[in-house]
Amino acid sequence: MITISCLCGAAQQTVFPPPHHPHSWPTVNFCHCDSCRYLSGQLYTTYTPITQPSLAGLTIYSSSGTSTRYFCSTCGCHIFRYSQANGWEIATGAITSSPPLNNPPEIQHQHIPSDGGLSIWLPKSSPSSTHPKPSLPQSTPSNSSPTLSASCHCSRITFTITRPSRESTLPHSNYADLLIPYRDNPPSTLHTETDEELSQYKYLAGTCACRSCRLASGFEIQTWTFVPRVNMLMNIPSWAGNGSSSDADAAKMTLPLDFSALPQGLLKSYRSSAAAVREFCPTCGATVFWHDFERPDLIDVSVGLLRCPSGARAEPFLHWWTDRTSFSEESRAGRSGGIADWAEHLINNLEAGMRDA
Repeated sequence: MITISCLCGAAQQTVFPPPHHPHSWPTVNFCHCDSCRYLSGQLYTTYTPITQPSLAGLTIYSSSGTSTRYFCSTCGCHIFRYSQANGWEIATGAITSSPPLNNPPEIQHQHIPSDGGLSIWLPKSSPSSTHPKPSLPQSTPSNSSPTLSASCHCSRITFTITRPSRESTLPHSNYADLLIPYRDNPPSTLHTETDEELSQYKYLAGTCACRSCRLASGFEIQTWTFVPRVNMLMNIPSWAGNGSSSDADAAKMTLPLDFSALPQGLLKSYRSSAAAVREFCPTCGATVFWHDFERPDLIDVSVGLLRCPSGARAEPFLHWWTDRTSFSEESRAGRSGGIADWAEHLINNLEAGMRDA
């Protein structure tokens, strides 16, 4: 018996492992394909097999001719996937309790991109995993483009990120998610540089294992990059405001990101704490933004949405913080049994993999 929940609690229910594995979950599929990244906002998805669940209160999205996703209509958490190949599966981040594991589940990495994606830091996520560590690139891929495009799977949400400028130095955060790592570039030096010099900087990106991110996405490891609002341009489609979309619709306007001015219904918002709001695509369920009222001009952006020709990690634009995973101590928060042990092991392996890299 496995208990599950999303962040808002609307998807709470009990599900069951496959009949041939009554006391455990046999495998966890880490999928790194483009579709999984664009429809989740993560650099990967993680699912494990179950028997048929209840689908009450969930939004249905057909991600392909053979696969359907189910996510919470209120908070956006991905809950289930059904495919002709694998049957019913549960997103592991939504699991809150499971029986003790007799043996760790087998980790199966699928559709690893050429740059390794997140898998370069997860060479071995369980003692029985046989996935080899991908080769690291010898140098940072070059990309002189002045902009970086981003889009969810259904293309309802599309936006553009520009290179840093003088205005980019104005937002600040009291937390560790600094725009540019303080140890390398003290903020006091930035204001003396020209826009051309500042454009060579990258946006900070990192991993997060907090309970809220896990239950809002449905997956264990959230990947954020922190971008000043002034460097973000939203593409407003012609259908915005009427609640429907069509592949034939083209974006009519490109406007600076202003949450108060976005057409009603374009994004779905969920207030995950007194001071913070999360946005997701109401059509495909992709996690898009997190923003805090205390620092409204610095936006957390889901890295999985970025469409960088150089690779999933968008390294020509992003500087990855690999010292630690934010809120790694919360990998067990609100969980019990085998899922808590496995999640802690996963995050420990992630941090070790990042340090080794």
